[in-house]
Amino acid sequence: MVTACTIRFSGAGYRPVVYANSAHLCTNVEAVSIKPNGDLYVDFHRGSAVLTVQVDEDETLTSRGISAGGSSGTNEVNVRFYDSRARRTLDLNRFADRKRVGGSGANIWLYVIHAAPPPTPSTTSAPTASTTTQTTTETVTRTITETGPTDTEPYPSTPPAGYTP
Repeated sequence: MVTACTIRFSGAGYRPVVYANSAHLCTNVEAVSIKPNGDLYVDFHRGSAVLTVQVDEDETLTSRGISAGGSSGTNEVNVRFYDSRARRTLDLNRFADRKRVGGSGANIWLYVIHAAPPPTPSTTSAPTASTTTQTTTETVTRTITETGPTDTEPYPSTPPAGYTP
């Protein structure tokens, strides 16, 4: 399952909002808000394990020197913003810091991949005492052969003889 959303800080108070329209879709996000510690809080009420989280700043925030990173649990992402010009973490409870990440063209793009939910219990009967289970362990050995220059050899500036693109 995927949670994905564009989030923008807009309006007179530069509050976080889900930015969704025909060009910006949002899936599985329930709410966005600001935590007491000044981080952005994204609630997605899913409950399944998270495999990866990605938070991307758009070109507007990048040009302002703003970076963002996410930390996730099973139903939330906490996003922390860093201002490289001010050399400090932003506190989104402060209007001036929200203004640094806000505006009509400033977005963050949130992308979360969740593990598949556990299977639902089947309606079949439980195994009886006469059922046996066999476990097999197999070891696989793989050999990787590399060709080309070693770390100490420079790459040739001309293609090798016989090379045709």
